[in-house]
Amino acid sequence: MTTSKINIIPFQDYHQADIDVLMMKISQEFTDSIFSPQSKTIKEVSLLHTDKYWVAVSNEKVIGTIGFTMLQTNAIALKRMFLSESYRGKGIATKLIGTVIKWAIDNDVKNIYLGTMNQFKAAQSFYKKQNFEEILQITLPIDFPVNPVDTIFFKKTIK
Repeated sequence: MTTSKINIIPFQDYHQADIDVLMMKISQEFTDSIFSPQSKTIKEVSLLHTDKYWVAVSNEKVIGTIGFTMLQTNAIALKRMFLSESYRGKGIATKLIGTVIKWAIDNDVKNIYLGTMNQFKAAQSFYKKQNFEEILQITLPIDFPVNPVDTIFFKKTIK
């Protein structure tokens, strides 16, 4: 599995079935649920004009997801950053987040915010390596969509 065989493409409705399988496999890696009661599918939230999503695809199967929702403060909230366990540590997460960062730069976004769960230790380490700084929840923009299962928050300023 090399990143050269991985394509990052815009989400399409037909990707949802693969995403459902991916999310179920990822949820089995943890003892605590990774879903909140109000969790919706990417297919549902992708219909919002404020949201944009991409998928990482290998051999026509979705192996990762990433997206965002736009905030009023010239910022975005990163959402749905997930990657199949067998593809982690291969640079694909960097390609996924790079897709969002490039979009942010091209669209004059100044800040990227995100929330994550305490149990996602590898994700927290990844975000720090990508120059996200940990912040307190009270410093999030007022319109940040806080997920009730998230307890750790990050911010990246785009230069």
